[in-house]
Amino acid sequence: GIKGNGRIEVNIRSVNEKKMIMEIGDNGVGYAGGFTFDNNKTLGFQLMDSLREQLNGTLVKDKTKKGTHYTLKFERI
Repeated sequence: GIKGNGRIEVNIRSVNEKKMIMEIGDNGVGYAGGFTFDNNKTLGFQLMDSLREQLNGTLVKDKTKKGTHYTLKFERI
């Protein structure tokens, strides 16, 4: 979770004429290594997984950044 002056970022950009990337992240403490979308029912993760499903995209955790960061890749609609 985020304590104090937390920040959530959402960035969307075009990769090319057919593909888009949405980057979603925060500057919190992160979460335990055994996390999966199947065993976590928080609202934030439910929203990300639902969006991934609706866009038929892929959602990948970015382990190089502090906090929790994901990249959603999908085709333009």
